[in-house]
Amino acid sequence: MNIVYYGRTRRLNCEAEIEGLKYYSDLNKMLAVTDCVFVACPLLPETKHLINKDRFKHMKSRVRLVNVGRGPIVEESAVIDALERGQLVGAGFDVFEFEPKVDERLLKNKKITILPHIGACTKQSFEEFERKCVNNLVETFFGEGKPAAVNLLD
Repeated sequence: MNIVYYGRTRRLNCEAEIEGLKYYSDLNKMLAVTDCVFVACPLLPETKHLINKDRFKHMKSRVRLVNVGRGPIVEESAVIDALERGQLVGAGFDVFEFEPKVDERLLKNKKITILPHIGACTKQSFEEFERKCVNNLVETFFGEGKPAAVNLLD
C-alpha cells in the first residue's frame, strides 16, 4: 500500500520511518492518485471547504472519503453529489459541517458511516486523559508547577 499526504509542512522524519510515504505539495495532484482521502486537519480560514465540488473534479472515481478533522473542512453537499454520481463509493464522518445538525441525506445514505464525534476515543487517549487528570490534581494540591488547563481560584 502506498501512502501519500498533503500538508503545510513536509514531514521528512515520517517519510524516513514509513516506507513508501510520499509528500505532495499540490493537493489536486495528490487527490488524482488517491483511493481513500483521510481528512485530519484543523479548521482555519484556508481549510474551510478544502474538500469541495471543485476538489472532486481532481479525484479518481470510486474513491472513499473520511473526515475526522473539523466538520466545515468538507463541504457535505459536494460529498452527497459525488455519492449520487458514483464517484464516491463510501464516506465516513466523525464531524459534520453544521454540528450538531446533520444533513438527513447523510444519515439516510447507506454508503456513509457516521460516528458520534468519538474518533479520538482510543484506549491510549483515555490512558493519557487519566494521566493528565492525576497530574493536574497532584500539581494543584501539592506541586509548585502549574497544572494544565484548569481554572484556579485565588
